[in-house]
This record gives sequence, C-alpha cells and structure tokens, in this order.
Amino acid sequence: MKNTRIREINEEIEKTTEEGLGVFDVEFSKFTKKLVELVKAFANESIKVKKGIALAIKELEKVEKEILSVRAEYEATKVKIGTINKKEDEVAKREDELVQLHGTLDRKSKRLDAKEKELALADSKTGTPLKN
Repeated sequence: MKNTRIREINEEIEKTTEEGLGVFDVEFSKFTKKLVELVKAFANESIKVKKGIALAIKELEKVEKEILSVRAEYEATKVKIGTINKKEDEVAKREDELVQLHGTLDRKSKRLDAKEKELALADSKTGTPLKN
C-alpha cells in the first residue's frame, strides 16, 4: 500500500513536470525567437548597441543550454524513479514472500507443538518414551 502511494506521488510529479516543461519549452522557444528577431533588428541600427545585443544573445544561448541541461537531468531522474519503483516492487514481493514463509513457519511450529504434546501424553500413559 505504501509503495502504491509512493508510485502515485511519483507519477503525479512526473506528469506535472512533463506538462510544465512542455509548455515552458514551447513558450520559451517562441519568446526566444521573437526576442532574437527584435534584438537583431535593433542591432542593425547602432554599432554601439549591436555589441550589447550580441552579449544578450550569448546570454540567451547560455540560458537555452542550461534549460537543455536541466531537461537532461530531468530525464535521468525519471529513469532513476523508474528504477526505484522497480526495486520497491521487488521489495514488496519479497515482503509478501516473507509473510507467507512466516505463516508457514507458524503452522509448522503449531503442528510440532501438537505432536510433542501428543507424544508426551502417550509417554505418560505407557511409561516408556515414544519416538517420532
């Protein structure tokens, strides 16, 4: 049950992040293209301004590279989450197996106790120890 809730939360985070990044990528791309067009038009008007604009374009390119880097980190994290979910499933499966083994052990222990009582009773009636 705990693993299911963790998985639901992870899936919601993943879904929300993907939607947000998708919208952000599209809108930022439009913004960047429009801004580059305006900056280029303005740069043609003045050499002095042109140098400043070139720096601004370089900064935008750096930001774009950073965005791509964050996107790559996000994808890597998504893979790690998938791996964690698989491992959690394995742990849950092993926990279930352990519970089943514990139940089997309890049943066998009770049968053994009953058998020991039965033997003790038979010993007390016959006066000689009996073996299994």
